[in-house]
Amino acid sequence: MRPLCPDCHKARSRCYCHLVVPVLPGPKVVLLVHPREDHKRGALNTARMVRRCVQGAELFVGLDFHAHPRLSVLLSDSGLAPFLLHPGPGSLNPQDPEVGRILGGRRMLMLVPDGTWRQARQILRFNPHLAALPRLGLDGPEPGLVTYRRQPAEGCLSTLEAVHQALLGLQAFCPSGPPRALHAMKAILRHVVDEQVALGGCNDSGPGAGVSNR
Repeated sequence: MRPLCPDCHKARSRCYCHLVVPVLPGPKVVLLVHPREDHKRGALNTARMVRRCVQGAELFVGLDFHAHPRLSVLLSDSGLAPFLLHPGPGSLNPQDPEVGRILGGRRMLMLVPDGTWRQARQILRFNPHLAALPRLGLDGPEPGLVTYRRQPAEGCLSTLEAVHQALLGLQAFCPSGPPRALHAMKAILRHVVDEQVALGGCNDSGPGAGVSNR
């Protein structure tokens, strides 16, 4: 077995840690990763890239988070306002003034389901208390970098791209920075995608965080 980097969990020959510039996030970012996505061989696993790039980001693997001790603590924190980064009825653009009204001076807790679109929907079915949270949707996102992979619809983004665009859109309410760190997030994904393409790509079917329609 090839030795893995303990930080990014990539083979040491493909480690991207030298490219990381830590993002100081406005929101508290929590990634909810479907178990099959976490153990998928050959997957990009951009959720782990987010945890590596964004300071204080936490990653939980599972389906049913009702009794998850750490997530329960975060959801009960009166200083945090939970939002779900996932499209759906009534989802808000990150720049919508309604986002600021809901925050009411609190820090945003951004929950990000990660997996294929089907897996992300499964996480929400298992956790109706999370599905009922205010949602963030991304209108007119930039074209995704993961062009070699099948996507269920136009405008689909990897989890890293969705988090990146959400952080940029939320600057008026909970600013993140520095700018070069936000730029480095996309540079890391571009680097990893280029390596993956050189190796023949992979055949998983689209992550489940960001999409253009709300």
